[in-house]
Amino acid sequence: MKFVVYREGNYEIQGMNSAYDNALWGRGRIKNYSDNYDVVENIDEIYLGHTIVREMTQIDNCYYLDVGSSFTNKLCLVKIK
Repeated sequence: MKFVVYREGNYEIQGMNSAYDNALWGRGRIKNYSDNYDVVENIDEIYLGHTIVREMTQIDNCYYLDVGSSFTNKLCLVKIK
């Protein structure tokens, strides 16, 4: 296996997305919801943006809350306890 460091903290394995890139840019969970994804373990809730949804959407313990405010004039607020 070949590892390449191309940004600080990001390691690439050829043919695979890095965890760093998936965390920043991954859309697989919301675009291709399937049994390939599961609850993110050891974390209660994850709030995600930069993927526009019509209304707040929960998939497992992931909450997508970017409702495209600049385009839709809608705003999503979540009370975090």
